Amino acid sequence: MKAAIFQNRKSVRRFSATGVNETTLRQLIDFSEKLPFFHAPIKQQFIWINGKEWISETLSKFLLSYGKIISAPYMLAPFFESELAAPIEIGYQAEHIVLKATELELGTLWVSTEDGTNLIKEAIIAATKETKDSLPVKFLNKITGNIETIIKDMQLPAIVLLGYPSDKRLDRIINNAVRMESAGNSRKKLETILTTNRQDKLSDKLRKIFNLALLAPSQKNQQPWRIRMTNQGFDLGFLHERQLDFGIFLAHIKIALDDGNIQYRMEKIDEKMNDVEWSARIILS
Repeated sequence: MKAAIFQNRKSVRRFSATGVNETTLRQLIDFSEKLPFFHAPIKQQFIWINGKEWISETLSKFLLSYGKIISAPYMLAPFFESELAAPIEIGYQAEHIVLKATELELGTLWVSTEDGTNLIKEAIIAATKETKDSLPVKFLNKITGNIETIIKDMQLPAIVLLGYPSDKRLDRIINNAVRMESAGNSRKKLETILTTNRQDKLSDKLRKIFNLALLAPSQKNQQPWRIRMTNQGFDLGFLHERQLDFGIFLAHIKIALDDGNIQYRMEKIDEKMNDVEWSARIILS
């Protein structure tokens, strides 16, 4: 995957009524089943849901700061067991899916579920209990195990909505306006993310990679990431217990490094200093 795709990703609130063709959807689902882990495999499942009316009704039941969401045809629900590193892994993996969807010309929207986790879980469980002829959702991938048990016992930090962006002029204007209002087009300068004075270690190539990675989305566009240069490469950390956002940023870093043909090794670290949780070390060869 090319890092240039970062610049094409835009959060979409208004989706097209045009359905995603089966080949494209299957390509995306197959991609999601072969994702890398940042540190170590965790027990998780990506549940793909098709149900435009059900998604709209469910999302409307809890307050969102995303603007009104119209006609989202697909929901990606990444469930995981309660483990310390799990939110990072989910952000890391799901952002790979978001960027692959962007590559396939789909629109996406990350939605934090901190105000609606139980509601969404209950809605999914309720949907599976409907009669077969009136099932309000369709699961696009095979769910391993009893879905009610899985959902009750697993956490859900965020969901991802997917579909083609609406091509209606008014919808395009609204999509852009909501992004502007939520500061979606505002990005911090690299100098505000760097916590070190080791500018001698920051090559032009690394500067380009970091600036590309800073296009990553984050909740309320707070961009809670931090970078410090080291003798061997650089460390990555985050503020405000924002593990999911950090995983998203980490995915961008990896893709940008790979695209730049840079040899590196990524390691997990665990260090807290001055409110920053340093969690990844990149060792450059």
